Amino acid sequence: MHKMDSPTPQSYSKPTLRKKPFLIAFVSFCSLVIIASITFGLLQIIKTHNLDEPETLNTTTSYSTTTETGCVQNSYSVYVNLINSSILHVWLKPKIAGSTAILYGNISKINTNQTNPSPIFYTSENGEQTWFDFAQLELNFNGKVELSWSEEDTNVSYIYAYEPENVKLQGIRPAFVSKLAMSPAMEQSFHFRPPLGWINDPNGFSRTDDGLYHLYYQHYPHSKRWNSMYWGHAISSDLVNWVHQPIFLRPNDKDCGIKCGLYSGSAVPIHDGLQVFFTDNNYTRVKQQIQRTVYTKDTILPFNESEVFLTDLPDLKEKGLKLEVDFRDPNVFIGPEGYYYMTLGSGDTLGAGGVILLYRSKEKHSIHSGWQFQNVLKTDNTFGTKVCECSQIFQLGGRNRRSQTLYAFLYARMASKDEDGRSNLSPIILGTFDGSQFKQIEEQELDFGAGSFGVQAFYDPIADEAILIGWLANWPDWDRISDWSTSLTLPWVIRWTNTHLLIGPHPNVLGQLRDIELDGKALLRGNVVGLPNGTAIYSVLKCSDDPPNRRFLAADARPDIVHIYIDRDSLEVFGEMKNDGMPRWAGTSRLSGLNTYVDSVQLSTTDRYSYLLQGCQIWSMKPAKFLGRL
Repeated sequence: MHKMDSPTPQSYSKPTLRKKPFLIAFVSFCSLVIIASITFGLLQIIKTHNLDEPETLNTTTSYSTTTETGCVQNSYSVYVNLINSSILHVWLKPKIAGSTAILYGNISKINTNQTNPSPIFYTSENGEQTWFDFAQLELNFNGKVELSWSEEDTNVSYIYAYEPENVKLQGIRPAFVSKLAMSPAMEQSFHFRPPLGWINDPNGFSRTDDGLYHLYYQHYPHSKRWNSMYWGHAISSDLVNWVHQPIFLRPNDKDCGIKCGLYSGSAVPIHDGLQVFFTDNNYTRVKQQIQRTVYTKDTILPFNESEVFLTDLPDLKEKGLKLEVDFRDPNVFIGPEGYYYMTLGSGDTLGAGGVILLYRSKEKHSIHSGWQFQNVLKTDNTFGTKVCECSQIFQLGGRNRRSQTLYAFLYARMASKDEDGRSNLSPIILGTFDGSQFKQIEEQELDFGAGSFGVQAFYDPIADEAILIGWLANWPDWDRISDWSTSLTLPWVIRWTNTHLLIGPHPNVLGQLRDIELDGKALLRGNVVGLPNGTAIYSVLKCSDDPPNRRFLAADARPDIVHIYIDRDSLEVFGEMKNDGMPRWAGTSRLSGLNTYVDSVQLSTTDRYSYLLQGCQIWSMKPAKFLGRL
């Protein structure tokens, strides 16, 4: 999780509409240029997703004014269908300091035909500007409930309902989302997105014994801008289709606001639940970043209060290092001899650059036995790196096919910039790990396009494979003053062939989402090919040796096949050698503009090298399914 600079006050305005489509060349490599027709199509989006009205699901909304005693003046109402086990999560606050925000529930009206609503939650807490008070409500009622509040004194941000007995399969049921947090419609998309608000680094990426994948992530649910970090959560059985869950972690310091947050971490399956580790950040505290842990039995909500387990940076004077206050992103894994190990990122004030620290559990097979510092695993000042973030070590698949256990070591070079202008690059290093040192065998860049950040990976013992996912954006692209609706990358698989790394989309992506084959011959001739869903994958055979003007693969890569995944607002590019069976190189890019989408593509080659393109196939992509979003 990236530690932000001094926050910029938020101001909100409608995006400027651009009605004419225009062409942008945004990929060029191997004498191959992909040109997409981009439309700033807010008007088209509005047909299915009205950005001017609050959105509801399985509810109706109404405005009313009444003068009866006890009734709500100038109220806004939503209706929610509940059963006895339903739980409501509500975020609200007073509009004016010193006043009281009240949420009313008109259960009695349904039961007895009375018209007066009753307060079911109220708060006078009025903290920092971006903070909302939280309530978990259990009404023990079976039927339709009217929830209402006065727009004169109450600011409601987010309301959803869920049933604990089926939430893993059915997800949450949003009832209200404020206009500031409303996400644009992306019905045809196949990348993971939050149900509302802001998303960045994936967290706690893991798989439990029941076969379900858990994806937690850095989240701010009250607007589409980075702020005080929460942990969102979604569950999948296939890594493609996702079910949105209740928010898992939320900051509770009302006066801290954007200066505080629950930063990135990891989740380790234990017993019948998950042990979650994360960084508690508070700019106003002397020990700004400390490490916390919490157990969740059902994976949906914490089972108890989180506990501090690590506060102090190690003294590394003997190693010639003086660490900064940066101390974050605990990533825990099972390593040699049954010990648990943890990596943490920091930075050196004396010029060594980013630093990665290694800790080990005090006892074997015990994640609760305490932690002891082992070693400085890595220092890195490549391209001006200041801090190493999102560090992790994970086992590679193939446990039954080799005599030696191989691991991958991954982290982000924060504040780095290479000679091509690419920022915050992430190396992935293959090697062996003995519990103290990581011995390198091979290293390459994870994302040659530098369009992703905060990648998180884990070894899945059920499938015997290493899987990763990242934020499909990068901090230098964020302008701090615009709404930003982003997504995560496709899930990737990492393998080792004894000579090189292979990195490509998880097989489930193509297996489930590839749809209708389109006219690849027309694309190869240079014609524009429309995309029915605004999404596509296509493969191009054989490329030339022309240098790229925008790098998406390694500078010396000469792939036989290039796979390009186009979503509504992003690109993922993979280069493959024909005998490998999956790609070797990957690159990503987010398409700029909140309300843009791709509706067609064109393949262009120079006359000099057009003969090297031997073939092209293109398919439209089915949308992934997301339950629990608007």
